[in-house]
Parts: sequence; structure tokens; C-alpha cells
Amino acid sequence: MKKLLIAFVVLLLNNACWAQSDKAKQYFEAGIRCDSMRDYKGAIENYTKALAIDPNNGDYLNNRGIARHNLQDYKGALTDYNRSIELDSAKGDYFYNRAITKNDGFHEYQAAILDYTKAISLDAKNADYYYNRAISEEGLGMTADAMKDYDAAIKVDPNNGDFFCNRAILKNDQKKYTDALSDINKALKLNSEPANYYYNRALIRENLQVYDLAMADYSSAVEHDPQNADYYFARGMFKYERDIYPGSITDFNMAMIFEPGNCVHYTSRANSKYMLDDIKGALADCNKAIELAPDTADNYYTRGFILLNTDDKQGALTDFTKAISLNNHNAVYRTLRGKTRIALQQYNEAITDLNVAIELNPESEEAFYLRGVAKVKIAKNAAGCDDLKRADELGYKDAKEALKAYCK
Repeated sequence: MKKLLIAFVVLLLNNACWAQSDKAKQYFEAGIRCDSMRDYKGAIENYTKALAIDPNNGDYLNNRGIARHNLQDYKGALTDYNRSIELDSAKGDYFYNRAITKNDGFHEYQAAILDYTKAISLDAKNADYYYNRAISEEGLGMTADAMKDYDAAIKVDPNNGDFFCNRAILKNDQKKYTDALSDINKALKLNSEPANYYYNRALIRENLQVYDLAMADYSSAVEHDPQNADYYFARGMFKYERDIYPGSITDFNMAMIFEPGNCVHYTSRANSKYMLDDIKGALADCNKAIELAPDTADNYYTRGFILLNTDDKQGALTDFTKAISLNNHNAVYRTLRGKTRIALQQYNEAITDLNVAIELNPESEEAFYLRGVAKVKIAKNAAGCDDLKRADELGYKDAKEALKAYCK
């Protein structure tokens, strides 16, 4: 979790400008109170009034930059941070806050890293600087540097659960599952409240194939944050993958309550309904997903898959064609349209699709199998058998029977 650092200052005033400076200080303190209540518009108004009196105060500019960042006015925030740094280039927090805006608002990870590095040079004992630099480094795929910075953050502050949690996530991504579990357990020992700690431990335990404990952690995440759609969705997918279809539907229903506009919740519930033979309900969910996101290829793919497997070949062909028009670099879409065309006896068109699928994914066992079948159907037995042999080598389960039938 990132946190922007608000300046709290004690103003040193001389007698000549006491009243004016004291008024600026009052506006500044009012801005801080607004910040604490997440009234960022009010905070900006008060910081702006303070700056009208004292336009060269870096702390006022810094704090207004934070409020602007929180309202996603990243350009305005950057302007304030730049000016505060011009006024005082010795404060690490100014560089740190500007780095967060560069990272989050503009995805300028390298520029953010430079600012974090400057902040660290000014204050090497601030753990947040290392932690957030690690996040930017991960954004650039600099995982070794990120790991070093998480280590440094933990060395400076070994009592911050977020540092252990993020290091655990990185280790999990690197398939160092046992080490990741150790870190996330440390995070939970330090603070047992954050729901995302349980969620990330669930992901790690899934990778360790400790499924009963993973399920318990998904449930703990839901219990600690019962209005978070992501946690219901993740638990729903976990149940779906283990054939617990009614339970997955219950979780997808909850995800929809808290995030009703997410089309993925509908296509996921459609898959569960399909597995329970509720075809009407599954198609209704696909239709809703398409209504919500008509330019999302997966919505048409999901509906096409259901239509193909319920013998509406022409409807499936239409949906797979739409999915391909939205994303023509997906090998699965091409493979399924090729399969549909074989079912429609459009063998040459199927071969064309499967050629593209194999070009996109040379290890697609199903694409080789289907292309082999299509070639055999148009009497290209030798070429077809070569494809079937390749499908068998890749492990496609039906290839051996096809070889026996067509390649004697």
C-alpha cells in the first residue's frame, strides 16, 4: 500500500508578518484536517488560500499536490511537486510524493525510480522510499532490484506487514512458493486484519497445492472485507476449478452485487451454469456480458463455446468470428472457429483458421489434431497424419484413436 507523505510544519514567524503568516498557517492546518477526512476539494481550497498568502512555501505546495493526486488531478499534482522541489530540493518527501504521482498517474516508472533514488539519498532511513521504489522497479520488470529494495525496506522497518506481503507476492511470481508463504505468514503475524494478506496467502497455498487451506484463506479474505468483489470472484473461480459449481455461482452472485458492471463476473457464472446444464441461464449471462462490454472478445468466445457444445454451429461461428474481429492474435479463438467449421463441413476454411492458430501457438495440440482431421476429410491423408502424429506427441488424448482410424 502506498502512502503520500503530508507535511506538518511549525512556522517560525517574525513580529512584522505575524498576523499574515498566522492566517496562512490556519488555512494550512484546515487543509490537513480536510485531508484527514478525505475532503480533498476542501483541502485544496485551504492550501490554495495559504499559498495566496505565502506562495513560496514548499510544504503548502506539497500538500496541495497530494490532495490533487487523490482527486486524480495528476498534472496539477506534478506542477505543485515541481514547484515545491524548486523551493527546497533537500526534502526527500517532495521527491517521494512526486515519484508516486509519476508512477501511478503517468506510469513513468523510470522517472519515478529516479525520484525515489533522490529521496533515498536525502533520507536513507525511510523504509517507504525503498518499498515504493521496488513497486516501480516491478513495473519495469526489474525484479532483482525490486527484491533488493523490499529487503532494504524490511531491514529499516521489520514491523511493516505490507513490506512482507509485497515481497511474498514477488516470490510467488518467481515460483518460490515456500519462501513466499514464510513472508506472508510474517505479514499476518504483524497484522492479522488486512484482507489482502489472506487473499495472497490463498494464491500461494494454491500454488503449493494445499487446497483446503487456500479455501480457508479465500474465506478469511471475504470475512475481513465482505464488500470486495475481487475476493468473492477469486473464491468463485477456485470453486469452479474444483467442480463446485453451485458454490461458485453463489460467489459470482456476490461479486456482481459489489461490482455489477464487470462482464467477467457474468461470463464466469455462465460457465458454471453451463456445467450444471442450465443452458438458458448461461446464455442469458453471456448476453448480459456482451451488453456490458460489447467490444470484449472473451464475451463472444464464451457464448460461442456454449453454442458450439449445444449444437448451434452457425451461432457459434458468428460469435467466434466476432471474437476474432476484436482480437485476431488469440490462438484459442482460431482453434474453436476451426473446430466449428469442421462441424459445418467447411474443411478448407477450417484448415486456414488452424494454420493461423498453430502459427500463434506452435504447441497447440488441439489445433494440430483438428487440422489433421480436416486434411483427412479432404483426402490429404499424408499431411493429415503428420498433424495427428504431432498432436499425439504433444499429448492430445484423441490423437491415438484418430491415427488408428485414418493412418493405417
